[in-house]
Amino acid sequence: MEWDKDLFHYIWIWAPNCGQDGYPWYGRNYTLALEPWSTIYSNLEKVIDNNQGIRIQPGETIRTQLKAFAIDFSEK
Repeated sequence: MEWDKDLFHYIWIWAPNCGQDGYPWYGRNYTLALEPWSTIYSNLEKVIDNNQGIRIQPGETIRTQLKAFAIDFSEK
């Protein structure tokens, strides 16, 4: 993946494999996600207390790009 590291300082990797018991997955999900984040914290209060995160003013627009690609290393 490529992303704006000045805007998103961290990348979160999460995989709740079969961890969603309720609708719509009922424990049948196999998921891996890579998610650019602007802060290490997931709790908004901690983000504010540590003066992190992205501040977007009313009417303001922030644009960025993200590139994702996959490589097949399987033998043919």
